[in-house]
Amino acid sequence: MNNYLEHHGIKGQKWGVRRFQREDGTRTPVGQLRRRQKRIEQAVFGRSKKYRVMRKEDHYKRNKINDLLPDTAEDAVKQGWHKIVANAHQFTSEGKHDNVKYVDPSGKFEAVYDKLGKLVTDPLDMGSYNFSPSETSKRAHVRDDVIPWILYGNSPDDKSTKKQRALALTGHYTKKMKKRS
Repeated sequence: MNNYLEHHGIKGQKWGVRRFQREDGTRTPVGQLRRRQKRIEQAVFGRSKKYRVMRKEDHYKRNKINDLLPDTAEDAVKQGWHKIVANAHQFTSEGKHDNVKYVDPSGKFEAVYDKLGKLVTDPLDMGSYNFSPSETSKRAHVRDDVIPWILYGNSPDDKSTKKQRALALTGHYTKKMKKRS
């Protein structure tokens, strides 16, 4: 008879490393952020994220969630945020791809900065809260964040059209299209 002990851990788990909670029961900064995100999503949807269908009202609520953003791109880098592709955030840029987008370590909070490194707050290009970060699941990100943005824009004040948003996503939005709108 072979006796042995098996343990099935969590993928990426490191023994002795506590990411969300300390031994005394208090939450680490990452744990506090994770708890805040879960509470926010529960308040927005009132039910499990898995079964929700994004409505326009729910989509616009993400603007209230996406708060406490670094004022400048330099501050974002200091706080551990990282740069990602910003094709869909170039409506207000002076040249081609002047705006840059940063996301926090969780991938949920995002901020867009202009070529001077200042936070962009214009509804056409502002960052928004990601219910499903692209780094976690591209399919879920498209379903939960990208498609609602294409359908509804960033806010009721977003004057871009569905076609412009879809083209911007691929990086093919041009100054010529800006002049038509």
